[in-house]
Amino acid sequence: MKINVAQNRAELSRKLTNVLDSRSLTNSHKRLAEILTEGMTVLDVAVAQEQLHVE
Repeated sequence: MKINVAQNRAELSRKLTNVLDSRSLTNSHKRLAEILTEGMTVLDVAVAQEQLHVE
């Protein structure tokens, strides 16, 4: 990989951390925050909308 491509990805990554850092379970998923308790294990399966298929 060329160095400038890697640097551009790193810069983009730093810009996105503000969005990721601002999200929390409480403000993004209030109902889920009510259900989960300390010590529980959660499997987060993220699927893009374009990948969903309904028959």
